[in-house]
Amino acid sequence: MKESWVDWDRQQINIPRHDRCDFGKNGGYCGYCEQQARLAAKCNEDLSFDEALEDRWQPKTTTGARAVPFGWNDEIVSVVEAFFEIYDRWPRSRAVVNRRVTKVAEEAGMKSDEVYPHALRATAGTHHAYRGLSTLALQSLMGWERIDTARKYLRVSGGATAKALEEVYEDD
Repeated sequence: MKESWVDWDRQQINIPRHDRCDFGKNGGYCGYCEQQARLAAKCNEDLSFDEALEDRWQPKTTTGARAVPFGWNDEIVSVVEAFFEIYDRWPRSRAVVNRRVTKVAEEAGMKSDEVYPHALRATAGTHHAYRGLSTLALQSLMGWERIDTARKYLRVSGGATAKALEEVYEDD
């Protein structure tokens, strides 16, 4: 995440379809992107390493490129503002994030193999589903390629049913 992705007026983070990796030494490609490019070129004979490297960084799916609003919660706005007062981009690698989440889970006495960044993302999806976010809004927010993923979260949470019941019985 880079500050150039943030639209402060709309209070949203615009994740681009492509943003060249410059996280390595002297603004070059990082080791992770180089590793992924080597793997892509190895698995696709029509793709050179340089071509694969030029495609780094991009979201995992086309729906991953999206606007993520953060203005719906004052605490989140404060955190995003504080973050960008210190940094102009996320200064850590994916591996560092994974290690830090594992360490926090262990310090909290939790099973570290059950707490990882993608599980925290799923928790956020469940939270929003439980609060009654619509299927399309949930899919858009989370960047899921298939609407069935959002439907699964909504079914499991019961949030849409609870919200509908509250609306039906709000005058009673």
